[in-house]
This record gives sequence, structure tokens and C-alpha cells, in this order.
Amino acid sequence: MRAVLLLLGELSDSDIDWIIASSQCEQIAPGDVLIREGEKVDALYVVLTGKLTVSISQASDDPLL
Repeated sequence: MRAVLLLLGELSDSDIDWIIASSQCEQIAPGDVLIREGEKVDALYVVLTGKLTVSISQASDDPLL
């Protein structure tokens, strides 16, 4: 939560107003996939309540493994 507050603290009031005006609230059901690895994402998601699980594939050509 502190990281989110730090990020939002760097934004101007007009930035926050734009985010609020451009936002929509969604409820995601347990087990739903929000973002798929390798696919383009055209939104910023902020989790207000609940938990998410993040899973990534372990490709053998991944230099980080």
C-alpha cells in the first residue's frame, strides 16, 4: 500500500482527477485471469481489496532463470 501511496503522491491533482474520471470499478471473480503473459495490456489495474496471484511461465530460454 505504501508503494501505491508513494506513486500517487507524485501525481498532480489534475492527474488524479483524470484517473478518477477515466476509471471504472470491476469485481473479478476468483479464478478469473486478469492479464495473460505475452499479451498487450491496455489498462492499469489497482487492487483495492482482495488478493491476486501472479504466475509466469518458466521458459528454458529465459535469462532470469
